[in-house]
Amino acid sequence: MPGYKLVVSSFPEDQYTSLINPDGSFSNVYQSQDLTKTNFINIPIGASTLTFDIGSGRESFRIREERVVV
Repeated sequence: MPGYKLVVSSFPEDQYTSLINPDGSFSNVYQSQDLTKTNFINIPIGASTLTFDIGSGRESFRIREERVVV
């Protein structure tokens, strides 16, 4: 969906999935996943390649880790 962003946190202590709408509002979509599956992945440090089978569509993904140190 153009203009929408899916934000996922797979940190074990803070797992969430939010859909950010083009107007900046967001909704919690964590409950929309199939909880009988392993839905979060851990990506190792360094270069990695993720492959998604989405049919004939095109999507782009950005993966980053953010931490705040006080």
